[in-house]
Amino acid sequence: MDRARAVVSGCRSAGPVIAKLFEAVDADGSGAVDFAELTAYTVGIFSGAMHDPLAKAMLRDFGVDGSRRSLKRLEALFRHADTGGDGCVTPHEFSVLLVAYASVDEARAQQQEASRQFRNGLILGLVTAAAAGTGAWFLRAALADME
Repeated sequence: MDRARAVVSGCRSAGPVIAKLFEAVDADGSGAVDFAELTAYTVGIFSGAMHDPLAKAMLRDFGVDGSRRSLKRLEALFRHADTGGDGCVTPHEFSVLLVAYASVDEARAQQQEASRQFRNGLILGLVTAAAAGTGAWFLRAALADME
């Protein structure tokens, strides 16, 4: 998520990068992106027909890898971005989606890190308690904290 977050973090330099990406996706130059254009662009990136390492990295960071399953995820993201409900995403909707999704993904990463630290602490505590012969007490206490 680091590359995507860096691009859409709200810094002043993000605007031109997002605009360039939008123009690349907007194949017909209409000023709006429909789902067919987004799908074609995504498939082109992952099939090797188009070369855009930043776009490929961002799509991967957002959980899109060109597979059929990830295209379903892309469709859900597209519907979420299409706040006007007209089947097209404007440049503004596009940039808001990228910024919002990067923020959600950052929160998810922080939650995963907190869970990892908790598990590591629990494992360390169990090992320490087992070595001291108090493993059963520590396990009951740890399980009580999780409820």
